[in-house]
Amino acid sequence: MDNRTEFPTSPSAPRPHAGVPEFAGVCTYATVGTGGYSVEENVRRLKRFNWVETRLADLILSRLASTPEWEVKGGLCLHVWLAAEHARWLQERVAELRHPPHNFHRAPDASLDTWLDEAFHSHTTVELLTALYRCIKPALLDAYREHLAQTHPLVDHPTRRLLRFMIQEEEEMLEWGRAALAELLDTEAARREADAWAAHLDAYGDAAEFRPGRFAAPASPGDREQLAPGLAESRLSEDAPEGEPALTNPKGETGNSALPPPRATRPFEPDWSPRRDARFESHNYHFPPHWIYAQRERPAEERNLALVCKRLLEMDVPEMMAAIVWRARREAEAAGRPRPWGYTADMCRQIWDEARHSMMGQAWLVQRGVDFTRVPLNIGFSLGLNQLATAREAHATLYWIEQGLMPSTTGKAYEWRTACDSGDPLSRLFMDYDWADEVLHVHIGQRWLVREVGGRDEAERLGRDAFARVMAVRRRRGLEGAVETAQHEWWPEFCQDVLGFRPEPLGPEVYESADDDAPWLKNG
Repeated sequence: MDNRTEFPTSPSAPRPHAGVPEFAGVCTYATVGTGGYSVEENVRRLKRFNWVETRLADLILSRLASTPEWEVKGGLCLHVWLAAEHARWLQERVAELRHPPHNFHRAPDASLDTWLDEAFHSHTTVELLTALYRCIKPALLDAYREHLAQTHPLVDHPTRRLLRFMIQEEEEMLEWGRAALAELLDTEAARREADAWAAHLDAYGDAAEFRPGRFAAPASPGDREQLAPGLAESRLSEDAPEGEPALTNPKGETGNSALPPPRATRPFEPDWSPRRDARFESHNYHFPPHWIYAQRERPAEERNLALVCKRLLEMDVPEMMAAIVWRARREAEAAGRPRPWGYTADMCRQIWDEARHSMMGQAWLVQRGVDFTRVPLNIGFSLGLNQLATAREAHATLYWIEQGLMPSTTGKAYEWRTACDSGDPLSRLFMDYDWADEVLHVHIGQRWLVREVGGRDEAERLGRDAFARVMAVRRRRGLEGAVETAQHEWWPEFCQDVLGFRPEPLGPEVYESADDDAPWLKNG
């Protein structure tokens, strides 16, 4: 059904300055009379787009820790932020269109939500990438293109501007995702797995009318734009009554009895156990760079290499932040106080920043011809916090560490000076931007954590205590895999291979340092 309103075109129009494009160039006299969505129809469609983007962000968050493939994990860190940003833009645009910005956490359509629930039950990385880049995102991209083409070019220019950005980013995400999926489909069994899961999800997507021309099919009978203007405005000026369900249909009623049996037969629970692929040693919890970079008596070149390795290790931050966001939002919704989407968008931005920091270390080593997988990227930080701390404690731990990186004579300023002293221009550039990012992250913590817990001192105390508890378990080798893995000293040999000299190893007592005395927390 075409929900646009058509208007007659004027046979002629005055053009005193014929060479100046009319209407600021966004349309012409010939196209300004074309039809477009009413405000209400526009809002309803944008809300459906928003719901898909928010669920996409949640789907990726739920799999960041447990996805073992390193390159896939990095790509997901970018895509979770873009999904969160797209949802934020859509929600802001809805609020501009005479509609209260409420209840974005509620599904606008039961069959749409049923389809997305199925995607959450992707069992493997192949199925996850199939769901994201073969089923959901292609349909969403088509829907965005359709909306861009159908909405009025002048009166709805703000929406069209957002859609152009979103379309470009969706195209880039799809290009990456299809290449990643093709790489993993290296066996006939994997290809059969992907085909079967795509067919399953497409059946549910078809029932949800999630395809071009029908993605935003009316949620209730009739063409809403045909309502009297006063009635339309009155419906948009107030939220749904308290206690009234937002779903337009009972959960799971798709109207298609031929659907395959659902996987989503119980509430989805993410696996927050961090995983690395077979190239990495992830249970050797000895990580000398934490101490080496702060020992100013060591050569600047060695301290700089330690910083590079510390950057590479930072993929563990997205793994624990994904759990923070998921758990904090579920707790807030259960308490009847849903978090604003700005919380998720800001935290997902930080997730991508931390992944970029890890990629900085990866890029530096690759530029030097070094196999970055030789660095034992242990999972102790994210594993310990995901298993032994609450969402608030984990966020407070992150904030406490970041706050300690702010002093001008130590912290990130010291790291940048170390890179400068080493004479390495690439490292100097990387540490410069890493420093800028961490200042932003402190502000994110202040915005969403400090106000919540009652003050900076309380947030830092909560984080310090939680970290000490987790580290105590780690020192007892009580974290996953530690007992079975040799905790060997790897730094001298690695430094010899990369820099050409063999430094003195750290003494075993360093790894038993009390938390308050650890130089890598005091930053030199």
